[in-house]
Amino acid sequence: MLLTSLVILLGFLFFIQLIIIILSRIGGWKRLADAFPEKPFIPDRTWSWQSLRFNSWCGYNNIATVMANREGLRLSLPFLFRCGHPPIFIPWREMEIREEPFLFGLLTAFRLDFPRCPPCNVTISRRLFAALERSGFPIRERLVSR
Repeated sequence: MLLTSLVILLGFLFFIQLIIIILSRIGGWKRLADAFPEKPFIPDRTWSWQSLRFNSWCGYNNIATVMANREGLRLSLPFLFRCGHPPIFIPWREMEIREEPFLFGLLTAFRLDFPRCPPCNVTISRRLFAALERSGFPIRERLVSR
């Protein structure tokens, strides 16, 4: 009985990790991590439990950690969700940011596009954009008009 329970638990954990890996690949995290691999990083500011949306559909709701310094932005997930989701470091100079309406135009968010990795984009909240701007990071400089 104990062995059966252990096998079921391990099977369930394996299945969850497999889903997380698949989401990484089809959602765009893996492609962006390949284009912008992690590098040694000392953050000036950290925002935990943030929401990100990859390619307008793959949401990481209240689970991402966003770190920033003068060089760029680092995105990561907690250890349990990191399988297939290595941390990403994106230099500020590699971003183009566009303000984007959503929810029938009632709200706005900011879409980060990456010319070096064209099929990928990351959407951040207006609140996170404002926090990055208040902290003195060059995020407003990366804003482009439609």
